[in-house]
Formats: sequence, structure tokens, C-alpha cells
Amino acid sequence: MDTGRTRYRLADAETERDLGWMRFGPRTRAPVGAVITVSVVPDGWAPPIATERLNDTDVEPGIAAFTALATIHVLACAATAAAWPRDEW
Repeated sequence: MDTGRTRYRLADAETERDLGWMRFGPRTRAPVGAVITVSVVPDGWAPPIATERLNDTDVEPGIAAFTALATIHVLACAATAAAWPRDEW
């Protein structure tokens, strides 16, 4: 199983155009010269990704829960500060 630490340098099989580095390749390591089906963003602002990894998530549930709770906490503090009564001097 590939942990996502393997980086692949890609080229289009037909045109040999350089597609750049792909970090999340197939689940099993592919040998040099292997043909891999990938998803590519047309303007190149995101690296290619193996199509079999398109539905994977990189966020662990604990991290997502912590982020959600931290966001709720910050919003609650901001709402409390905005609604807090103020004295005029």
C-alpha cells in the first residue's frame, strides 16, 4: 500500500507533455514507465491525482472535529463580544 509519501513525475502518454509532480498516486506503487489514469486541473493550479484517490479524504475525523469545535468557539466568543453591553464615558 502506498502511504502518499511516494511522489511521481508525470508525462502525458500521448503527447509526452510534462504534467508535473503527483503526490497521491495509486494505492499500490507503480513501476517506472507505468501508465496511470489521473485527474488533471486544466490550468495546472492543483497537482494531478490518481483517479482512484479522488474520493479519499486526507483529514482524519479527530482533526475535523477539533477544527469544527474551535470554529464554533471563536464564533461564540465573537458574538458574545459584539453583544456585550458597553458603558459610555
